[in-house]
Amino acid sequence: MASRHPGHHPAEDQLANYAAGDMAEAPALVIATHLALCPACRRQVADYEALGGELLSELPDESLAADSLTKTLVKLDRANAGPARPSRSINPPAGDSLLLPQPLRDYMSQAWAARGSWRSVMPGLRTLKLKASGAKVWMMELGAGRPIPHHGHRGQEMVLVLSGGYHDGETGYGPGDIQMSGPETIHRPVADDDGPCLCLVMVEGAIRPTSLLGRLVASLFGY
Repeated sequence: MASRHPGHHPAEDQLANYAAGDMAEAPALVIATHLALCPACRRQVADYEALGGELLSELPDESLAADSLTKTLVKLDRANAGPARPSRSINPPAGDSLLLPQPLRDYMSQAWAARGSWRSVMPGLRTLKLKASGAKVWMMELGAGRPIPHHGHRGQEMVLVLSGGYHDGETGYGPGDIQMSGPETIHRPVADDDGPCLCLVMVEGAIRPTSLLGRLVASLFGY
């Protein structure tokens, strides 16, 4: 059986910003994880990086101040200072063995080390919060055929499918697919019937529930 290639991708400007290093940690984590699953977007990011290198090579040479190297190294150290990695590999709780894309592994290890297990938000829906700056990020597992309560958004939402799939209206999303939603989106995604759906979710701003159940779920999410 041929492997499936993602059919839903980040916007071009997001890939360009990622390639330029001009993106907050939380959305960059989602993009990096998508790239691990999407050969087409990896090639696109490589093209942007190559173009950036060509543009830099065409800039005229300028004299540097005596302390410019020291200042640059300090800035690089700050830019590369991500969340502290655990001193050893942390195994997930029994039954949570996952084959994760590389960009997610350290984040998941830290989450398991800090909290130990997933949190049940409602029947058929569990979450595990991840620590990343710039927005709220979590792993979400939705049981087969289960819906997310009807809701909207006050900012951007990015949902990346890692395994399984779901439908939002007539549009289906499977492994590697990324769904972008903004304040104009009001929806009720539903997991496919053939098994649970595991996603990486990032939300900027607040979720805007449209029902009592949605408000209860939003409060459990921390909104």
